Formats: sequence, C-alpha cells, structure tokens
Amino acid sequence: MNVLVLTDEKMLFGEVKDMMQLYKPFDMRVYGNHLDLLDSFSTLHPEMIILDIDMVNEQVFKLINVLKSLQKSLNILLIGSTDKISLISNAFAAGVNAYLVKPLSADNVCDFLVASLKLQKNNPSTL
Repeated sequence: MNVLVLTDEKMLFGEVKDMMQLYKPFDMRVYGNHLDLLDSFSTLHPEMIILDIDMVNEQVFKLINVLKSLQKSLNILLIGSTDKISLISNAFAAGVNAYLVKPLSADNVCDFLVASLKLQKNNPSTL
C-alpha cells in the first residue's frame, strides 16, 4: 500500500513509518505542504492519503476535492483536532473515508493502518 501523508508532525509519522515496515508491501511518504504531496501524486499512485490537519476548513475541503478528482477511488483519512459533528459530516460528504480526532499516538495510527491493510486485502475498493 502506498500512503502519502500531509502533516506538520513529521516525528510522529516517522515513528509510524518505522513501525509499519513490518507490513509489506507498505510505503509511506511524509510531506510538510500540499504542493509537494500533489507533485508526487502522479508518480507514486497512492492508495491512501492521510491529511493531518489541525484546522478543518474550506481549504482542506478544496484539497480533498482536488485529490478525489485525480483518483476517484482514493482512500482519505483525515486527522483533525475538532470533534464538531457538522465539520466531520462535511468532511465525509467531501469524500473522506475515515476521520480520527487528535491527540493520537503512533500506535493509534498504526492500528488504523493495519486494519486498513486487512480491509484492502479482502476488498480493495474500501478503506
């Protein structure tokens, strides 16, 4: 599974990447800005994007729309600091497949990714 991550918490996702090396094939690339992520999108062909965003807002929804327009079947995990139902509902309406609320540990993210790998193995079209 190819996973691209947009985050400002590179240390956390570095730890996640190290922990996930037990699962093959698994490749995670971590980016600090959306432009670098978009630049690598067409060459890496990710199955999943993780957007680790503190403030879920219109810009995030625009990015989700761009990503979904590039690959309709793309699985998107949004990690945010809000638990407001209206924003989370809007995220799902925009095409997000899963939403996790911060704070998270590397173990939390790995548990989600391992479950996703198992789901993908059984049904490749779902997260």
